[in-house]
Amino acid sequence: MRIPLDKIHKPGLKISGDTSTDWVTAAAKTVRGTPGEPTNDPHEDEGADTASVQLKIRRFEDQVHVSGTLEMQIICACDRCGSSTRLTISGDLDQLYKSPETEAGTDDYDLVATELEIGWHDGQALDLEAVLTEALALLGPDRVRCDDEGVKRIGEDGPCELPAEALE
Repeated sequence: MRIPLDKIHKPGLKISGDTSTDWVTAAAKTVRGTPGEPTNDPHEDEGADTASVQLKIRRFEDQVHVSGTLEMQIICACDRCGSSTRLTISGDLDQLYKSPETEAGTDDYDLVATELEIGWHDGQALDLEAVLTEALALLGPDRVRCDDEGVKRIGEDGPCELPAEALE
């Protein structure tokens, strides 16, 4: 869902999303695997099992501030043993999006620590799928393993180990 910048006024917009919302479903699918890497996750085409996204979007000239909360549960495979797991990603969003015309938006640019919560919009609209995809990447784990925080194995017992064929 793209929101034109001229539709974001001073008081801001409040936007909610859940598992029935297209941009939430699309962003949830990006959590599984690494783009360009093969995956054996049987759940990779599934959306979120549960999702609650609450955003407040405010515009200040060419900058857009997005704040809010998200809580999402996603069924995915453990990256170590392949068992099905329920991954919970939750947290607060607080992100600033700048126009590509700013000095850092046009060329390669090394970010400093104070700029790590800055993203870029295209100068025309804010893409909520991209905002949520970025939030999930920042709040979620790099890899999913059965014994990690926020991960629960579904219906299987035993140790979380690499399959024997992977050890060869």
